[in-house]
Amino acid sequence: MTVPNSTTLTIAPGTSLNFGPSYGIAVAAGGALIAEGTATQPITFTSPLTETGYWIGLWAQQGSTLRLDQCDLSYASDGNYGNGGLEINTDDAQVRNCRIHHNQQTGLYIYSRNGSSIHLALTHVDVTHNGGYGVDLVTSSGSVTSLTWDDSNISQNGYAGVRTVSYTHLRAHETKANL
Repeated sequence: MTVPNSTTLTIAPGTSLNFGPSYGIAVAAGGALIAEGTATQPITFTSPLTETGYWIGLWAQQGSTLRLDQCDLSYASDGNYGNGGLEINTDDAQVRNCRIHHNQQTGLYIYSRNGSSIHLALTHVDVTHNGGYGVDLVTSSGSVTSLTWDDSNISQNGYAGVRTVSYTHLRAHETKANL
């Protein structure tokens, strides 16, 4: 599913979205995804088949708007669009009070590309039990990525808690950290 330019998809508190393989949500430039649950009515994005039927996750493309609060994202793959349970390529994103867990590879993939800047604040976000990296931060040449974590947790991920990759003139510089 793609949320196109000039369109807002709002998901009500308490909603559980169960995606089959090869399904997910991409938010295109100019589109918006607003998924703001409550402590008693979180919003769930997952696959009903769990480990045998990964869906392809949420992808907030460059120029889109993303608001996630009280959401649970699990059992996504690094698919044929987007990477990880949640991929963010936009500077207009807010993620609060969310769990990102048990994704096949990467939990949270943040990619600043094409000379763009992403200044993302994550508050009360747990990124745990993902098969690969908990958080994968990628920055292309001429781009800027900055991240602020407030009362958040990255733990028990497969390869590393955090991986950073910076592409500068066709050379990659990679750093990994277990948190």
